[in-house]
Amino acid sequence: MTLSVAVKHQFPGFALDVEFEAPDGITVLFGRSGSGKTTVINSVAGLLKPHSAQISLGTEHLHNSTTRQFLPVHKRRLGYVFQGARLFPHMSVAQNLSYGLKLAAKAATGPSLPEVPRSSRWSIPSKCATSGRLGPVAAFAASFSP
Repeated sequence: MTLSVAVKHQFPGFALDVEFEAPDGITVLFGRSGSGKTTVINSVAGLLKPHSAQISLGTEHLHNSTTRQFLPVHKRRLGYVFQGARLFPHMSVAQNLSYGLKLAAKAATGPSLPEVPRSSRWSIPSKCATSGRLGPVAAFAASFSP
């Protein structure tokens, strides 16, 4: 399923104007600090309503500012793993990833969490080896089949 994103947003001293399509698989946003990566992700997730947006996942429109269509965060079939210690620290990575599954529709398709490690080349560590904290990047990568 293709993710189509066209976002324009203005902050004091910074204007974001980005447009891209991301095919099935893993997509990486990278850039310098302050380049708009989090603004793009927050817009896709529905945590930010940019000044202008056309965001769709396959045939489902998540945000169309022209028609004033906006799918609320809780109705978007997306997962978002925040940076740093914003995950539930008392849960493993697998538990954090599966937390949102209880909100998913019963008829939802796609791999369940226990199937993900077998269906991808990633494994889900329970904690990061470095600090004992959850590994958000590893968790996010593990939640998608490459």
